[in-house]
Amino acid sequence: MKTIIIFPYGRSGSDLLQSLFDNHEEISQFPGIFFWPEFFKKIQFEMSLQKIADSFIRDHKFFFDSRLNRIERHEQLGERKDSFYTVNEELFKKNFLSLFTDLKNKKRDIFINLHLAYSLSCGENINKKKIIVINLHLLEYYRDFEDINHEIILTIRNPIAVLSSSAKGWLNYKSGKHTSPWQCYYFLRRVFEIFKELLEKKNSFLVVKLESLHLHSEKTLKNLSKAIGIEYNEKLLISSYHGKKWWGDSLSKEYLDGLNPHFKNNINFNYFFKKDLILINHFLNKIFLNFEYKKEELKENIFLIPLLKLLPLKIELLFFIQQLKSFNLKNSILFFYYWFKRVKLMKKDLYKDLSIPKDITKLR
Repeated sequence: MKTIIIFPYGRSGSDLLQSLFDNHEEISQFPGIFFWPEFFKKIQFEMSLQKIADSFIRDHKFFFDSRLNRIERHEQLGERKDSFYTVNEELFKKNFLSLFTDLKNKKRDIFINLHLAYSLSCGENINKKKIIVINLHLLEYYRDFEDINHEIILTIRNPIAVLSSSAKGWLNYKSGKHTSPWQCYYFLRRVFEIFKELLEKKNSFLVVKLESLHLHSEKTLKNLSKAIGIEYNEKLLISSYHGKKWWGDSLSKEYLDGLNPHFKNNINFNYFFKKDLILINHFLNKIFLNFEYKKEELKENIFLIPLLKLLPLKIELLFFIQQLKSFNLKNSILFFYYWFKRVKLMKKDLYKDLSIPKDITKLR
């Protein structure tokens, strides 16, 4: 059984893509992010399947009662935003235990059977399942898949839109209480280096542009279905979890109505200095060209680039100010450490010798 791992290029539609896979009869998945390496680390020496099932349920209560998953708004599903889902925990345990014959391939079998037991507990026909989809969310968790046949999908979006959306989401979520210098650096590192990191791991991967997913939904999803080996059907055009309409996560203060044929990136340029845009355009030039993203029309002085990158980005300063407002001395000091690390991200010819995949929509 093949596994598809979804990674995002920041806030680029990875959860949306996963929601489109919901209820496809050939796909088995959990309704949200599953940090498999962390879970496997916890149970790798456990021989009791009963205890493994108990541990999974204990760590993932929100898969069994969506009212607990408020950050993803799974307590506000359905047309009227008043629906949720539950899955019987005892039935899940029973199904999980029934799927094993032995533990010869422990890691692979536990991974597969956790998913199939969940699908079975939701009333799905597991004999039709061909693909497991896992939203791993962070490239840092990409480990412990050596024994699991897998492919990767990277969801992307205009880099400036990604940074704008990330800054807006976390600075506004609960008044910025969950922000940190590490978090800001992580957003920036992912935008600058995720292609390089995936390519250096010598993994082939598919790229889904959020813009194409919205504007050319049917073609994008038909191409993607063919590439991963499932039948295309119109259910893929519906954003849902457990068959109930999904309205986007709580970081987006507005409610998002699934696929939008009139989609347009709303970039808040208040999160950028002019020189920030020059730096992003300069160092990510190959990304802009490869995915046909329009660059901001700015005059670039190549000789000033080394100096400009030494100055703090406006996003960095906004995150730093938030730490000062919170009287977080530790994070205020760490700001300078992560500022230094960010400067090192901006390298000349970052993608010069790397072949970047095309958007799945462009493939024939």
